[in-house]
Amino acid sequence: MRCTLLISLFLFVASCGSDSSGSSQSAGTITLGPNQGVDFGSGDLIETGGAPFSKSDLYAVENGDELRLDTGGATITQNAPFLIFPKGGYESLDDIPNVAPQESDRGPLLNPAAGTGFVLQNYLDGGYTKGRIIETSPSAVTIEWERLVLE
Repeated sequence: MRCTLLISLFLFVASCGSDSSGSSQSAGTITLGPNQGVDFGSGDLIETGGAPFSKSDLYAVENGDELRLDTGGATITQNAPFLIFPKGGYESLDDIPNVAPQESDRGPLLNPAAGTGFVLQNYLDGGYTKGRIIETSPSAVTIEWERLVLE
């Protein structure tokens, strides 16, 4: 009986600790370079390659001497809603309104600058994420982000 109980307990703990569908993350910081994107459901950095819009929630591509940020979507012209707040001034995620972007709110975010805030609808899972540009360079953009639950 004791052996059966220990085996049952071990199997229960092992099954609770595994997740075959992948992990999820609700907030973080990520740095995107050219042809990289992010899956905000998992927090994973994605090497976007040929069709970045179909592989990520937000991606970066070269735009002259700067990077451009845009949301994922079914096609390059049918991307997810992307509400961009004025450049500068957002020192924390708490400063950015918790509002859903409308269908008419579309990117891209050209020449991202530190302090720019945004809220987007995630292409990959349909949820919402708000973010703040922390730092930029010609080859990288660092973003602080958190998932939103909007009603």
